[in-house]
Formats: sequence, C-alpha cells, structure tokens
Amino acid sequence: MRYVVLFLLLSVLALAGFVAGIIYLDITMEQIRDGVIIAYGLLGAIFFFVGILVLLGVFLALRAASDATGDIFNESVRPVTNDAREMVGEAREMVRTARTGVEFVTDNAVSPVIRAVAVARGVRRGLESMVGAGARRGRPGG
Repeated sequence: MRYVVLFLLLSVLALAGFVAGIIYLDITMEQIRDGVIIAYGLLGAIFFFVGILVLLGVFLALRAASDATGDIFNESVRPVTNDAREMVGEAREMVRTARTGVEFVTDNAVSPVIRAVAVARGVRRGLESMVGAGARRGRPGG
C-alpha cells in the first residue's frame, strides 16, 4: 500500500513539473514529442532488462526444482526399482522350481499311469474285438 501511494505521489509531481515546464519554459510540441520518445525508449530498455532478470530467475528456479526432483527420484524410486528387480528374480526362481517339480511328477507318476491306462485299453479293445468276432461267427445267419 505504501508503494502505491508513493507511486501516485511521484506521478502527480511529475505531471505538475511537466505542466510547469510547458507554461514557464515555453516548450514546444516538438520538444514534448522528443521527450516522450526518449522516455519511452528509456522505459523500454528498463523493462527489457527487468524481463531478462525475471526470465533468468525463473530459469534458475526451474533448474533447482529439476535438480531437487532428480534427487528425490534417485532416493525414492531407484531403491523401489532395485527391490522390484529382486522380486522378479525371486519369482523366476520360484517358477523354475515349480517347473522342475512338475517335470519330476510328470516323468515319475503321470507318464507311467498314462502308459498303464493305454496298455489296459489296448488289451481291452483287443479282447473285445476277439470276443466280438467269435460272437459274430457263431450267430446264425451271420
């Protein structure tokens, strides 16, 4: 609030000085035009340099924020990534163990049972075909 009041006061004083200069110093319109052009050029240069300083400050702030987030990433996400790799390795080992167990059971229990069932079915079909052939021969009109 103080700065606003100070700015208004300085503006009023500048306007009063301008009016007094026109009245008492006999300033022409060409001189006023030249003064406005010079003031506009000076203000443009001041705002240009202020803009450069603001952009430099924003750039440095973004760079610091980027470095801070990089540190946070390295501290929080990388250990999680390493833990995930360890978990994947453990899961692969579990799958390998399960596969080995399934192969063992298949080789030592399931395959012999399948072979025995296949042999039993083959014997049964063979007997059925022999019994069926004899029954067909003994049937009258066959």
